[in-house]
Amino acid sequence: IYGLNPDTEYEIWFEGSCGKSSIRRFRTGVVPGKVVTYLHPHDEQYAFSGQYICSPSIVRLPSGALLASNDYYKSHSPQNLTTIFRSDDDGESWYYVTDLFPCFWGKLFCHRGSLYMLGMQNEYGDLLIGRSDDEGSSWTAPTVIMRGSCSCFENGLHKAPMQIVETNGRLWTAVEYGSWPKKHFASSMFSIDSDADLLNASNWCCTGFLHHDPKWEN
Repeated sequence: IYGLNPDTEYEIWFEGSCGKSSIRRFRTGVVPGKVVTYLHPHDEQYAFSGQYICSPSIVRLPSGALLASNDYYKSHSPQNLTTIFRSDDDGESWYYVTDLFPCFWGKLFCHRGSLYMLGMQNEYGDLLIGRSDDEGSSWTAPTVIMRGSCSCFENGLHKAPMQIVETNGRLWTAVEYGSWPKKHFASSMFSIDSDADLLNASNWCCTGFLHHDPKWEN
C-alpha cells in the first residue's frame, strides 16, 4: 500500500463474495529495525487472549531460517495464544507461519535437530512443551510437565521466555511459582537429560521452589 500519510491512523478490511472481514487498524510512522508483526493498541482481533504483543522469542533453525514468536497479553484475560513468524532472508522480511493454542510465555529452542516450544497454558497455568519436526509448521500435542492453577488470582507457575541452557549433559531453565495477587514468588530450576525424550514429563526434574527471604542481603 503506497501513498499513505505519515503518523496517521488507518482502518483496513477485505470484501468479497463471502462478505466483509473484520476491521483492522494500523498507524503509519517510522519504526526502528524490521517489523516482525504489529498490533494496534485498539485492535481487538486477539481480545479472546489479550490486547498487547508480549513475550518475544527468536530462534535460528538448522536450515538457517529464523522463527520468532509472541503471545497476546492483557491483565485478567485468558492469555493463551502465541503466534509464530518466519524469515528466510536473515530477518529482512517476515511472514506468518501458525498459531499455538494454548501457549503463553513461550520459549522457542532447537535441540537434536528438532524445534521445541516450552511455555505455559496461560498465566499461572500448566507448564507445557511441544515439538515440531517441520520447522514450526505443525506441532505435537503439548506435554504437561507440571500442573499450575490456571487462574490469574491464585498461585501457579510463572515464567518468561527464559534461556534454555545445555551444560553437563542436561538442559536447564528457570521457572517460578506464585502470583502477583498473592504477592509472593518462589524460584526453581527445571532440567532434563540432554539425551532424554523431552516430551516425556517423567524425564523432567525440578529442584523444588525456593521462597524469597526478605532478610537476604541485596
